[in-house]
Amino acid sequence: MPLQSQLKFPVKKRTATPRNSKKLSENAEPGPKTSGVKRALFGAAESPAASPKKTRISNENVSVSSSPSKNKTSSLSEAKHAFHTGLPNRLIGRSKEIADIHCFLTGHIDGQTSGSLYISGAPGTGKTSSLMFVKNSIKKQFRFAFVNCMSVNTSTGIYRAIAQELGISTKVVSLTKTAENLKKFITQNATILVLDEIDQLDTKGQEVLYSLFEWPRIPNSKLILVGVANALDLTDRILPRLHTFQCQPKLMHFQPYTKDQIVSILEDRLSEVQSNGQPVVNPMAVQLCARKIAASTGDIRKALDVCRRAVEVVENRSLSKPILGSTSDDRCNPGSPSKRRPTTVDLQDITSVLHDVYGSRLQTSSSSGGAVSMPLQHTLLLCTLVLMRKHIRPADMTLGKLYDTYRRVCVKRDIAVVSECAFHGMCKLVESRGFLSVRPNKVARMSKVILKVEENEAEHVLQDKAMLPSILADRSVLAK
Repeated sequence: MPLQSQLKFPVKKRTATPRNSKKLSENAEPGPKTSGVKRALFGAAESPAASPKKTRISNENVSVSSSPSKNKTSSLSEAKHAFHTGLPNRLIGRSKEIADIHCFLTGHIDGQTSGSLYISGAPGTGKTSSLMFVKNSIKKQFRFAFVNCMSVNTSTGIYRAIAQELGISTKVVSLTKTAENLKKFITQNATILVLDEIDQLDTKGQEVLYSLFEWPRIPNSKLILVGVANALDLTDRILPRLHTFQCQPKLMHFQPYTKDQIVSILEDRLSEVQSNGQPVVNPMAVQLCARKIAASTGDIRKALDVCRRAVEVVENRSLSKPILGSTSDDRCNPGSPSKRRPTTVDLQDITSVLHDVYGSRLQTSSSSGGAVSMPLQHTLLLCTLVLMRKHIRPADMTLGKLYDTYRRVCVKRDIAVVSECAFHGMCKLVESRGFLSVRPNKVARMSKVILKVEENEAEHVLQDKAMLPSILADRSVLAK
């Protein structure tokens, strides 16, 4: 049956609507297929199916405009997934560090020798990603164990965690026996052991940390120990005896990402997105995000998170109800440029996310010009916690020691001190605002306290009051 008789009205007057566009497309002449790799390299313009241009019906002068808003929504969804914080296919800006790690690991595996490496750097600088990237690229035979030390309740529990990763049974076996089994294992198998957040094993006397760093020195050991943490001076500060025992690990430090490196990473992620010739994220918005993150922390995960959240905002906006003033003709023709909602992440979207999510949570837009909104006692608590975090070991950051230090700060400055019971309640209020976290313990004073905001961010805001910088510089209030 002729196409015109199927449509039941003159073709030349036909204007496609969303209801009939599917029926018409069934008769469309298929274009040449384009592989996913080619689309990623040359862009979505290579794919006729994704093009917003008109598609010709076979043997007829009937044309239908595909919906740009639908294609753009798909591009936004792809961009949202491209800004993931998992291990990427390519690591940009870390070629030297990757080469050094690869040389260190393969050298010891080839020579069947042991060694230790300590990798330091601020959060989000690519330490763990670079390590896992190298591990996946090594084709040689070795056993591998990765343990995040934050997952163990006690420092000695690290032995069981390592044994489980290596497939060594720990049932009805004491910690001492588990440690002995591990020592025997590493003399028989080339093993790479990665301990992420290794500073969480910091305890009085450092028996566990010293024991772990001594394993590569065991006769016939084939262990390659890699410790990862934020602090640059961890081995010198809490493990000074490693020099004496000749167990000092090789040191490697990761610098924060620069603005240009962050731009390259974001642009690389966007290159995988099919945007039909129109950028999903405005290049100026990418530059703004990179500049702001590089100036604060250089944390690439924050940059990716900002972009992903901005894409979500635009995606939700593009799928929301039609804007006011749109006519029925506009709703039937979603491609109308005059009424279609913007579907590109622009400067305003990035700025909004930076302000709402990563702007200092301690600042407000009050009439006093951005002064701290918390009560004085809450501010003193947070300032005391920042002071302790700078100079006290993580294992010693307990609720009891925090109160004792807070009390000395108040007494030294003639400020009223709240009771310890009231202080615990105050900690819960500050915790509810996301500034700290309290890990409960059977003994309340032994509950562990963790600072949840960046130290430099908290310090920058707390310096708005003249009294607070002096507290951060006063180490005399800390417990001896």
